[in-house]
Amino acid sequence: NCSADYYTESEIRDLIKIMDQIERLPFIKKRKIKEDNYNVKLKNKRLAYKKNYQRKIMLIDLKIQSQIAKFAKKNNSDIVTTDFYVTSNKHDTYRKQALEHLNGNSFIQHILTGKIFGGLQLRLVKRCFYEFLSIKFHEDLGYCEDIIFFSELSQNNPKIDYLNKAFYHYSQDNPNSITQHYTLEKLNERKKFITIIKDILPSSFEKEINIAAFNVKMEAKAHGLLSVHDFIWFEKTSFQTIFSSNLPRMTKIYLYIQTIILTIFKKTYKEFI
Repeated sequence: NCSADYYTESEIRDLIKIMDQIERLPFIKKRKIKEDNYNVKLKNKRLAYKKNYQRKIMLIDLKIQSQIAKFAKKNNSDIVTTDFYVTSNKHDTYRKQALEHLNGNSFIQHILTGKIFGGLQLRLVKRCFYEFLSIKFHEDLGYCEDIIFFSELSQNNPKIDYLNKAFYHYSQDNPNSITQHYTLEKLNERKKFITIIKDILPSSFEKEINIAAFNVKMEAKAHGLLSVHDFIWFEKTSFQTIFSSNLPRMTKIYLYIQTIILTIFKKTYKEFI
């Protein structure tokens, strides 16, 4: 009788009809319906947990941002850079990002040579600084847009300060991450990054850009995607870059010999590539 207070007679008849249909179902189909209902409830619980977790992360992020912002305000910083953690095989490694002489040029030089991380995630940039300069991210670039952004900022004498704390975790454990899958498209994006940064930075950065281009080629080589054409013609690697790299001694000698041979026969290669 109580149900009549909430449902019309036709709705009650429809419910009875559905209940009769379920009652006549074979045991296996009844069990499947029960499992489906359980899975829906489980999914809803997971979504609720995820939403609550994201809310907690948001609160943590706000706390971190507040801490960095106070440091920036105290030092009148244009850019604040921090340390970070690299997570690999569920183990965190602390990576310091300190520089002895912190200025726009040294900041970019260390990023291009791989001595410090180039990502925006562990840095805070004063809004009025980049808005006044009308500096924006390159929408047509899918890789290293952070470094391009900082390269443009660095040419305007920013005040950069270092906060000796780590907030950001860079995870290498995600198999679905785009950074874990090297493709020809990714190589082309990295070559495009080198081309753009050459137009931004002055000639005094030639050595650092050559090292950055060499690192792009070595990563492509490690994944079997470095063509002979790119090895010779894309930002020809200087011998100084080869021998100042962190590669093993025999690899350096091999690349040195290979560069000499390919340079001697470059006209022949150019005709057939």
